[in-house]
Amino acid sequence: MKQYFALLFLFLSPLFAQGQKTLAGNTIIVSEAVNGNLYISAGSITINAPVRGDLVVAGGTVIINDSVTDDIMAIGGTITINGYTGGDVRTGGGEIFIKKNIGGDLVIGGGRIHIENGATINGGLLAGSGEIEMNGIVKGDMKAGSGTFKMNGTAMHNMDCRAGDIFINGTINGNAVLAAQNINIGPTAAFQQNVRYWSRSKQLAFGNTIKNGEAIYDPNLEIKSGRWAYIGSSTVLGLLWYLGTVFIFILLVQYFFGKTIADAGAIAFAKSLKSVGYGLLFIVLVPIGVVLMMVTIVGIPLAILIVILYAMLLLLANIITSSVITSWINSRSNKKWGFWPFAFANLGIFIVYRLVTITPFFGPTIMFIVTCMAFGAILINVRMRGKRPLATI
Repeated sequence: MKQYFALLFLFLSPLFAQGQKTLAGNTIIVSEAVNGNLYISAGSITINAPVRGDLVVAGGTVIINDSVTDDIMAIGGTITINGYTGGDVRTGGGEIFIKKNIGGDLVIGGGRIHIENGATINGGLLAGSGEIEMNGIVKGDMKAGSGTFKMNGTAMHNMDCRAGDIFINGTINGNAVLAAQNINIGPTAAFQQNVRYWSRSKQLAFGNTIKNGEAIYDPNLEIKSGRWAYIGSSTVLGLLWYLGTVFIFILLVQYFFGKTIADAGAIAFAKSLKSVGYGLLFIVLVPIGVVLMMVTIVGIPLAILIVILYAMLLLLANIITSSVITSWINSRSNKKWGFWPFAFANLGIFIVYRLVTITPFFGPTIMFIVTCMAFGAILINVRMRGKRPLATI
């Protein structure tokens, strides 16, 4: 889901960035230096020249072989960062390889994350993934949440790791916090200060790996799976990450499409059946139209773009729907919320909406109907705007 969020950001970023270069296509290879910010959306992206600014990319395969002066934001199926980054890196994807030094912080999420030997992160590391293998050096604080976490590198400062399984065979110079169902301490592990830990086995064999501190079993670190599954995550760390991402996109939707959402909120309940019908047609007919466009070679590029946008809308459906519901409540109650009160109310309604729609059978049915209503109301609003006469000057 995160990759589509970042792709949406990619489309919006040129609106508030200056001095940028924007590229799009099936395969893009950058072989000449770019003096400024660079934005790319493509199936395959290769950067073989310096970027003297920010780099924002979204693609199936992303390979960055040269330096980036400022920040990187990258999303894709497979991402390889094989060049020096002067600023921060924020990236998400299916499999991610960090092979070179990063001047700032690294915020990373994905299916599998590999921070390779020889890579130094000069800032902090915040990582969430199904599997993380950290073989490099992190100079700032390090926080990670994953299914499996393998630490063979060096944490120069404090480390906080929560996972299903933890394997430590590296060095932690600061204080360490470890919480997992299973914790394995290897023969080359070294803890320079205190270790607080929780695992199913209360007694862990640290041996001689603790140099200047002590190991403290802390039951307050216990990981209780499933407590937050109804909201969309299985751990507290995952819940905060998830809700934080949701809130960011609530803000984006409100900022860029606030007027449209507000109008749709009034239409959704004033014309409920019509809205559901329009939304149902949209959800059903768009895939059919894409298949028909795929028949002709000329229609394939447009079909691919529509598929991407359609997938993004479906992945953002719960946020869009909660925004429409919030707009309706705002108008019906005459609250006249400002930007921030509306955003926080929207987040609360999103959580309630998710809880309501978890019940078997009725939950998915309610979700489908309300989503159709929200999408349909937006389409009716856009259609009504298109029929309004143009103002004369």
